[in-house]
Amino acid sequence: MKNSFLISFSLLLVTLFLLLCSCSPTTVITKIYLQDAVVSGPINQSPVHVTSNNETGITISPRISFNTKKSLRGRLDNHTLVNSEGVFQVDTVFNGDGTFYFQETPGANRYHYTDKNLLWNIAEVNASLDFDFKISKTFALFAGGNYSVVKQKSIWGGLFGLGLMNQGFRFDIGLSIQEIPYEASTVVTVTETGSSGTSSYVAQYLDASTETSFNPFANLTFNSSNPEWLFNIFFQAGYAAQSLLNFEPKTSVYHNPFYYENVNITEDLRGEATAGIINITPGIYFNFGDAGRVLLGTRFFWITQIEDIDNQFYFLPMLQFDFRL
Repeated sequence: MKNSFLISFSLLLVTLFLLLCSCSPTTVITKIYLQDAVVSGPINQSPVHVTSNNETGITISPRISFNTKKSLRGRLDNHTLVNSEGVFQVDTVFNGDGTFYFQETPGANRYHYTDKNLLWNIAEVNASLDFDFKISKTFALFAGGNYSVVKQKSIWGGLFGLGLMNQGFRFDIGLSIQEIPYEASTVVTVTETGSSGTSSYVAQYLDASTETSFNPFANLTFNSSNPEWLFNIFFQAGYAAQSLLNFEPKTSVYHNPFYYENVNITEDLRGEATAGIINITPGIYFNFGDAGRVLLGTRFFWITQIEDIDNQFYFLPMLQFDFRL
């Protein structure tokens, strides 16, 4: 009788243990890596605001700039490790039911990625229309829009902000809004650990879409304003941030047959692409009539915050008209 009780109790413990094991939660760790990306769009620019104490009202400023270099290449951080040939190596694993999945080749990817995996196609011509509302002799609000074409894609943007000014001096601060078309390749590595052991697989995403970025900028402008001179001079210096890539992968190359829940840990290791742009713009302007002027200048840009960049300095000839109402 006692032996039967011990046997029954042992079987009960074994059953409970098996039930607990079968009900243990599955842990899924996903890591997201951006492999390479191509983005398009203009370099963010601001209008040149010439000031004098006798000006109030509205100034309408159409402007155009020309880019001398069509592209920029750099490197994004946190690419996957690669094999000796610089490629992320995977194996194709076939299941018994005919489905298949991709798995990182064991021991193959041991090297850091060192090539350039970011390409920025920069607009050759950027056309803008800006409105400056001088509320008083010391304060103004401004807004505007821009249009460019890259690789037969129409790209729109805009800006708005406020300005503080005095005779021949103005400080502008604002926010730029810019469309950025992109194509990006993303790799997701998944490691699933449960009661039956650990399994892993790799999924790839190829996305092509357009995102809109919002970035701050600030400019300081000095200018002469002698009406007796044949022409006057201006000088603008400023800084702007420009987001090039920050998206969620959506378009999977192949739908993996695995189904998993209870994702406890997700590591997003994608390197975001944000450029810092230092702007220096010297130039001259001519007054025509009582309510107009023409500005001629050259924008010198120094691109920062992108690693291993091939073209850090750009210069863009600029033409701007001011019509004062």
